[in-house]
Amino acid sequence: MSSEFFSVRHFPTLTMLLSPSFFRSSSLLHQVAQPPSDSVSSLSFSPKANFLIATSWDNQVNVASTPKASITHDQSVLCSTWNDEGMIVCSRGCDKQVKMWPLLSGGQPMTVAMHDAPIKEVAWIPEMNLLATRTWDKTLN
Repeated sequence: MSSEFFSVRHFPTLTMLLSPSFFRSSSLLHQVAQPPSDSVSSLSFSPKANFLIATSWDNQVNVASTPKASITHDQSVLCSTWNDEGMIVCSRGCDKQVKMWPLLSGGQPMTVAMHDAPIKEVAWIPEMNLLATRTWDKTLN
């Protein structure tokens, strides 16, 4: 098994299954114009729009369908999530920051949380309009 393979997600409305190796394959139906320079750590589809976010070990959060749409963290980015409306991307990683990017409104990313250790997971809770984080500093916010 490839060391670049971290997770696979199935989306019922799609006709194929995607994994981080999606960016490295040579026999694709659709190829990303500017793939990450290092391994892809996660993929996240917008729940309301046709956007695919790829996070990677090269500190980037990229919109796969829009070559120049990306933000940078100070260290590797481990994953991302969308808010319920599919307008805002939240990313987290080894730089101990959570960044919120109002992608569809064209806004600038901002740091919305800081921790004492890398952040393991970020999740949007739509019922409470809340972003939750779980970290290696043993906190849940």
